[in-house]
Amino acid sequence: MIKHRCLIPDCPFYKNPTVCYRNEFLLHASKIPSEKIIDVLSKIEVVKYPQILNRKTLLNLFADLSAEPVASQLLDEFRHKKVDS
Repeated sequence: MIKHRCLIPDCPFYKNPTVCYRNEFLLHASKIPSEKIIDVLSKIEVVKYPQILNRKTLLNLFADLSAEPVASQLLDEFRHKKVDS
């Protein structure tokens, strides 16, 4: 098991990473609307055109990017870009 951290700011798993299996995190991610996932992936600039991806691809990408330490690194880089702008 590894830690996962949700990339959605208003999610309870955003601040505190949770130890779980990938398929458990996929279950959590499947409850998030596609529009919200697309919005987050666009903001952190990991996919150029996320709106052309299907739901399954979006969920897999979201789950992979939510694994620690990748999630913390992405969120830190996004915060620094936001401050510098």
